[in-house]
Amino acid sequence: MRALLVYPTHANCREVEEQYRAADVDAVCYPERSTIRADGAAANCWNSIADQAESIGLPVVKAVCPTCPHRGCCKRSGYLWEREASRRAVVAICTHKRAEHTGLAELSSGRDYIAIHENPVGLLRPKTTVTESDLLQARLVVDRVLHESAFPDRMRDCLRVDDDGKVYRKEERGIRLRRQLEFCQHLARVLDNLLSRMRDTRNTVRWTPDDFRKRPIGVERTLLRASWTTKITFSGPAWQFLLSAAAGELCSAAIIVHRQFGEGGTRSVEKSVIGVRHNAPPAVSTTWFNDATITADRLQMILNRQVLDATPLGRLELRWKAVQILRDITRRQSKRTVANVLRGAIVDRPQFRRIGVICHRPHIPALSALGLSLESRIVRSTYFGSGEERSSNAWHRECDLIIVAGTPRVPPRAIAEYLVQVGEIDAACQQPDWGAVIWRGTTESGESVKVKSLGYQDEAWQRAYRELVRAQLVQAVGRGRGILETGCEVLVLSTEECGLPISDAGLEPLNETGAKVCEALNRLTMENANKDYLGNSIVSTPEIAGATGLSAVRVRELLRSLERRGLARKVGERSGWLPVVGSDADASGRAESHEGHRVFPGPGFGCGGTEE
Repeated sequence: MRALLVYPTHANCREVEEQYRAADVDAVCYPERSTIRADGAAANCWNSIADQAESIGLPVVKAVCPTCPHRGCCKRSGYLWEREASRRAVVAICTHKRAEHTGLAELSSGRDYIAIHENPVGLLRPKTTVTESDLLQARLVVDRVLHESAFPDRMRDCLRVDDDGKVYRKEERGIRLRRQLEFCQHLARVLDNLLSRMRDTRNTVRWTPDDFRKRPIGVERTLLRASWTTKITFSGPAWQFLLSAAAGELCSAAIIVHRQFGEGGTRSVEKSVIGVRHNAPPAVSTTWFNDATITADRLQMILNRQVLDATPLGRLELRWKAVQILRDITRRQSKRTVANVLRGAIVDRPQFRRIGVICHRPHIPALSALGLSLESRIVRSTYFGSGEERSSNAWHRECDLIIVAGTPRVPPRAIAEYLVQVGEIDAACQQPDWGAVIWRGTTESGESVKVKSLGYQDEAWQRAYRELVRAQLVQAVGRGRGILETGCEVLVLSTEECGLPISDAGLEPLNETGAKVCEALNRLTMENANKDYLGNSIVSTPEIAGATGLSAVRVRELLRSLERRGLARKVGERSGWLPVVGSDADASGRAESHEGHRVFPGPGFGCGGTEE
């Protein structure tokens, strides 16, 4: 059986390819086209224009490859050769992005089985967002094609002279160029209509082109040449949207109006247009969606086709603890605040020596501000949106504990675009209020509690918000693989509901000074333990003050704080201090230290299997 497997990232694809090849299965990943390889490997593309075409939304194979001077070499040992090898393989493996741009229908041609792993919305409904400035730039490029001499010169190239000296026109080439010219005239009308609507609208509205024309062969090369000679720079894939809109390939489109409020009450308005294409798998192939976050009714709405929910009933009991501490960590919080929170969470769990952290991208630098002893315990880290936080299977093998620090909230513009993407354009045109929402949670001890969080008052917007935000948290929790014997514990720091029990233990941040005292206490204890008398392992307050450069009063205050959180113990009234080591957890092993933990009550189906 020939199969197509679709995964979020190239790293995921390579990992799966190795597993299949180890089992003697003919499996090949679709290549990542690159003129410069970051991993030091040889490049598989030698034409830098291909990078420019890709960045502005033109398909490289159509816009660059037909006239590329390296085409022969590429077909023998480059990108085109690797691409063809993937097509011939029994099991072809590709990324979501590949399936979005090439199309599931083309990639799955001749294949009986398709497996799509993780969130399939962006793959089934690929979206392209274009700014107003990029549309204005595109209009200049189309004007160059229509009014300057380059295109008429190419039309004259169709003239030929026969053996008798008579001039004739090579009709095939002439027809092709004439179709391109007519399409560009149509493209200019589409742009004028869209720019006019964007200037007039004050709120998010639906948009549909007035007319459609079939995309002619070679128009991508013409637009690339005009963009390059005009020296226009685009901020995004403008041509991908415009070509799809002009050819009637969009299933929905809308003009998004986003109001941004700044400091001092200032307000700015940003306008963009989003186009969504329909990229459903062919009906003749069996398609399996393996995701723990999308619901069956949402998937059926997107596909406009019956979906069989084949997820087994019931839930498997977790072998490893996964709990939530109610602390809202946003992208705007300072690195110092985040470092204090992470430091407190890590110091309170001395039994874990290999810790993974998933957080907001701006907070990654905070991991290097935890202090050497804590920083060395972090063996893996990534941020929301990287792809590694929701698809990699290496986390539970490398970590004893995964800390998910933050709520991956998305702006209103992203909610509106998502609603357009899933076909709820009328809802996307609304402007709902954002404010406090209440959800009910259950603590580890079984007590029901009300939790105050943030969300939308509109039902459609709140559902879309939860689908985007909750999905990221659930997938991050899934990196711990809590049902496996080889899994690990997970701690989520967020006020967003994600299906986990709420921890009975709170979290007290630990600042840099407190961490310095804690490190000094541990270091001095270890140094004194090597002396002749065991009694010298007790460390006095003045010794710690001398090692840290702090006053004795400040050190005593911080030691009492460490004592309250169970990290230090005072010996007698005047003798000194000892660190409290989590020896029970270290000595007994992870399996014994996690007996009796609660079952993970997260979402249990995803049309073809659960995340866990």
